[in-house]
Amino acid sequence: MFFSLTVALAAYIPLSSCLDLDLDLGNPSKSPLDPPFDMDIISAGLDRHLPYQDFVVDHWDSGLIPRDCAFHTAPLGYAAADFEAFNVTYPDCDKPWVMCRHRKSLVTFHEMAGNLSHIPIGIRSYLKHLVSVPTFQPRPWCAMTSASNTVVADHCWRSSVLMHELSHSLDFSAAALSGKQQNLVGPDGSFSFGEKWQDAYSRDEKTITPYGMTSWREDFAESGVVALYDLVVPGGVEGLRGNWGEALLKKRNWYDRFDHL
Repeated sequence: MFFSLTVALAAYIPLSSCLDLDLDLGNPSKSPLDPPFDMDIISAGLDRHLPYQDFVVDHWDSGLIPRDCAFHTAPLGYAAADFEAFNVTYPDCDKPWVMCRHRKSLVTFHEMAGNLSHIPIGIRSYLKHLVSVPTFQPRPWCAMTSASNTVVADHCWRSSVLMHELSHSLDFSAAALSGKQQNLVGPDGSFSFGEKWQDAYSRDEKTITPYGMTSWREDFAESGVVALYDLVVPGGVEGLRGNWGEALLKKRNWYDRFDHL
């Protein structure tokens, strides 16, 4: 029920989790799987096999937006008055998700809601607000997640990107999900910095993607989207590449951790 999200975005503009803390725990150091996963194929497979859901949209009054929407977009140079807010309710949950859209965004509110409808309810429930902005310029970012608020640039609305970003929220929910077991939660409160995830990595031969080498959090999110693809797409990742066995241990640890949810 609880799935997670994206892969090999080294082929795209780098993502940012915006969750950096003053911790020096190193980064994944093993070379990445080569050739890398094709994100277009990953996204297409997820869209095909994760069902689209209908939804109901209820627009907020003009001039009103959630505080978090303003807080997380102000550093990007956007004014609160330039956003519109709306509730989106899906049939699998009676509580709506609140989304914010910049008025100059090329992505419509219907497209935002439709993209999120593919995400399984478990991981979707860890999202607080979804925000669309035209660009992150001058920053070379595609999307970011902070405090369970995900902001996505116009050119990055793909299932793989959404899943990657929402995986960061799930990563930092490990303490709640695990009952604060010491071997699962790292010093920053995340699963990716915890003993179980890092022990799994120590027995891997490779890092899941080039972008996964940039931090443990990105390694977790990159591994999550590949595991999700393997769970929902017939034939899984073995149909994409022959050396999936190099990453199988991490995938198995992911299943051990999340498959019961």
